[in-house]
Amino acid sequence: MTPKLLATGIPDEWRHGRCYPMASALSDLLAWPVVTLTVSIRSDYSRTGWRDHVVHAWVRSPDGQGFDAAGFFDEVDAHQAFLSNAGTVWRDARVIEHGDSAVFLAHLAECFPEAADPIHGQQFDTFCHQARDLACEHLAHLAIPALTPA
Repeated sequence: MTPKLLATGIPDEWRHGRCYPMASALSDLLAWPVVTLTVSIRSDYSRTGWRDHVVHAWVRSPDGQGFDAAGFFDEVDAHQAFLSNAGTVWRDARVIEHGDSAVFLAHLAECFPEAADPIHGQQFDTFCHQARDLACEHLAHLAIPALTPA
């Protein structure tokens, strides 16, 4: 099966499904903060019955635009684009800016304690390396104007 490609030439799975490693790679590459659309979802594993879940992750350019595997986008559209299919068992949708990929990864560890499994960590590291290669090949040139002072 041929993957659906975004206009950037990157498979759609790097925007819908593998956005975490892509956001981490873009943050490391461009030195832009990671931004997440985070909601609270029902959870049997939490004392309160709710836990945070990251619906989508991207980086924020110096001029305030979102940037992910699809390229630049208006962050205002993120709620509609990513919450319309998120189901109805969530509350408290919010956008959170994380200073860099390390702070973002700490947020993910809080959201997904099960990710502490070493096998999961190895898979995530592999995805991060793949994301960095894709970002260097397909996305870095798109970000250059935002990196260049006017």
